[in-house]
Amino acid sequence: MGSVLVTYCAREKRQDAGLLPAWERYLSERVRSVFERAERAGVRCFILSGQYGLIGAEHLIPWYDCLLRPGDVDGGVVRVAQQLRDHQVESLVYHTVNPDVEEEVRPYRDLLERASVEAGVPIEFVEWTGVRD
Repeated sequence: MGSVLVTYCAREKRQDAGLLPAWERYLSERVRSVFERAERAGVRCFILSGQYGLIGAEHLIPWYDCLLRPGDVDGGVVRVAQQLRDHQVESLVYHTVNPDVEEEVRPYRDLLERASVEAGVPIEFVEWTGVRD
């Protein structure tokens, strides 16, 4: 598959019944921006979800409420590393806010960083400086 763009999910979600593509479910300028950037570049976009692990931006999901916590990281590494292998990701660019500023995003960064090492997938970090969501 090659290189992909990744960001983490968002607290605010559309509450529509049924399933929506993940990039539409999350009410986030960051998610939308990363998805659109991937579309323009012709690469896949993935979202790291506290509930589902690493999912394609078009993956259909219901409404849910699940924040990834520091204690969840160890248990998620094997799952997300396998998802990276299953999707044949060769490298990834992770768009995130600075975890020193937004502490609640640190578990997402830690999980993806450890899973990428486990899967042997190079990771590049890009700091999101847009509107907080």
